[in-house]
Amino acid sequence: MVVALAVALSAHRAGEAAGLAAHAAGLAVMQGRDPEDAAREAIPDVGKERLRVSVDGPRIVVRVRAEGPRGLVSGFDAERRAVARRGEGR
Repeated sequence: MVVALAVALSAHRAGEAAGLAAHAAGLAVMQGRDPEDAAREAIPDVGKERLRVSVDGPRIVVRVRAEGPRGLVSGFDAERRAVARRGEGR
């Protein structure tokens, strides 16, 4: 039971971190800044080895590896996507 709770918490934290990082990366693209730097700044407690940021034009994909033993948490890594669009007339 405790192990299941720890895995669920790790999965949730990875998802939250990926969402924050994707949002920050999207804003950075719109502002002409480096999206990977922005993603890392948004989630400083996530190590470099656990974060992947891919950018293809306005499309951003952020992957955060769940924390914990890979055998237990590998299926719970998180991926969030963002599209950086500027509003009309701006």
